[in-house]
Amino acid sequence: MKWSKRLILGSLVVMISACSAAFDNSRYYMPEFSPENVVIPVCPHIEARTAHEIDSVIVFQKPFPGGCGPNREGWIPIWSGGVVSGGNHWIPLDGSFGMAGTNYSLRTLFPEDREREYQQRKPSPDSVYFVPDRVEDPTTFVSNGLEWEHTYVREFTRYPENRSSGPNPPPGPARPQRLRDEYIYKHPEGWWLRVRATFRPEMENFPEILASRRDTLRQVVESIRIEPKDPSRVSCATDERGREFCRYRWP
Repeated sequence: MKWSKRLILGSLVVMISACSAAFDNSRYYMPEFSPENVVIPVCPHIEARTAHEIDSVIVFQKPFPGGCGPNREGWIPIWSGGVVSGGNHWIPLDGSFGMAGTNYSLRTLFPEDREREYQQRKPSPDSVYFVPDRVEDPTTFVSNGLEWEHTYVREFTRYPENRSSGPNPPPGPARPQRLRDEYIYKHPEGWWLRVRATFRPEMENFPEILASRRDTLRQVVESIRIEPKDPSRVSCATDERGREFCRYRWP
């Protein structure tokens, strides 16, 4: 019996050793940040978004890495709450484990949205650890009859030099938190349309890739048109719970 136990134990040790030698866990570790050196194309097919609170339809082409297709249904949903979005994030890239180096996004901003974003900045602008953004000189240009404001922003943050040095440790040196390449169109009705790419600071170590990602964003912006919303193309219905949902006939 003892001999059998020793034989089984020995076999297990050999099996574990073999598995350990054959198992490559290097892919689970990211010792260095390295973005993928590929060009992100813009989808040739246009999409559209609208909301109850705006009298417009926003038409655009999105960034897409692996193919896309036209709208086959002939309808688009009418969003509630006033926020029109191209998706919280279009194709997060250049990283993993929730730490993407590149994110593209599109959304509308009403005055209350802009104020909320300002108040949510961490740390607070009133904090001794707050460092103002460094903004390149903004530029303007017109595309498809829309005047855009363009800024490139380096967002900074500070941390205490020594968190154990008391309840109010002194501010530490500022360090980059993220980069923002941002285009804003200000609609006469008071809402803004923001098209943005955000990057990890490490992307500045790869200037050619960063320039390519920013070029994709510019192509998205130059594709955008804003059309008046035709009330005759709105269709609404009520579900079994009494909730109304509406959609817009497009194109």
